[in-house]
Amino acid sequence: MKKSALIVDDEIGLREVLTELLHIWDFEVIEAESGEQALECVANTEETFDLIFIDVNLPGLSGRELFEHLQPDFPQASYILMSGFDREQNAAELPESEDYIYLKKPFRVGELKDLIDRLLTQ
Repeated sequence: MKKSALIVDDEIGLREVLTELLHIWDFEVIEAESGEQALECVANTEETFDLIFIDVNLPGLSGRELFEHLQPDFPQASYILMSGFDREQNAAELPESEDYIYLKKPFRVGELKDLIDRLLTQ
């Protein structure tokens, strides 16, 4: 059975690269460019996600708000919150929960692969 991932980022280039990498690593991928679109996507799918990537600084529904909406419905997923800013710079925008990994953009492919492998073997 293929693994599945949800990618939520308003940067189309990043979504495309992440999607391509995850396809290479045998993931089914659903993409959304906003928190609102992500909620529509998950409402219309039977998918249970292994990984959920969320940009912290989304327009409209914030990354934090999206995480707080999705986490109760997908508690088994590993959440990766991403931003071009350091974690300390985003502290006010991050969920109080520690049930996520913070990934600073840009990141290297090897760093991402290692992170995914580690999350999926926990």
